[in-house]
Amino acid sequence: MLTKKCSKCGEVKGREEFHVDRSNYDGRYHHCKLCRKGMPRAPKSEPAMEGVKRCNKCGEVKAVTEFHADRQRKGGRYGSCKPCRAAYTREYRTTWQRPRQYEPATDGEKKCAKCGEAKCVTEFPPNPRVKDGRHSYCRQCKRDHYKDNRREPVTEGEKTCAKCGETKHVNEFWADCSVADGRMGTCRGCMADRLRELRKTPHGRMASRSSHRRRRFAAGIDSPKPEVRGPARLATAVQRWSIAVSMNPTLTSTQRGTVTSRRRL
Repeated sequence: MLTKKCSKCGEVKGREEFHVDRSNYDGRYHHCKLCRKGMPRAPKSEPAMEGVKRCNKCGEVKAVTEFHADRQRKGGRYGSCKPCRAAYTREYRTTWQRPRQYEPATDGEKKCAKCGEAKCVTEFPPNPRVKDGRHSYCRQCKRDHYKDNRREPVTEGEKTCAKCGETKHVNEFWADCSVADGRMGTCRGCMADRLRELRKTPHGRMASRSSHRRRRFAAGIDSPKPEVRGPARLATAVQRWSIAVSMNPTLTSTQRGTVTSRRRL
């Protein structure tokens, strides 16, 4: 006969003396039936009242207009009245308000928490959450910290791609200093497929055009040209039409439209 010990009375009883609870590891409740029977029950909810409601914070019965609307609740109103909600919101903002944004100091000296040297405050990166507006580490110590924690990518061995599941050489994975082995979890082929699918979306096409323009500008091929949208785009079309007409006043309306659509500034 299987037995179990009640966590309330401490007696060892058979499993039949415990209610079924599938969320527990043994499939039975941790209190026996007798202990559960003697436990106090929650008070029954009072019947619904027409036009009024009891606040679950102060306990007062008020008109339903004293409660904020909430479509997700059964009665369409919040459980607490407006004054109680205002007091709770005020207390929450006072307790959990965001830290003050401090301006970085420009004069004086500060001691670095890592190297211990006293340096000018301009040698510390700005940090708006600190009282003096500067980091506790100087710039050189922060650079050394990032350099020491940087993980060099491995050059020998094999790795399994998280996307296709194939085991490939580590050189088939892009470098990533934030990973333990210094390599990305997805191989280069899967990453290329992912970028190819991304370029088919509107956001991906826009990002691809922007990166293409930046590469051409960096190579000295052309100058950066901002993308024209909205009313500015209409003004550019009107300007092209005016230039076409001024260059050849004898054009017909059909010819003017053809020249306008083909000419680019």
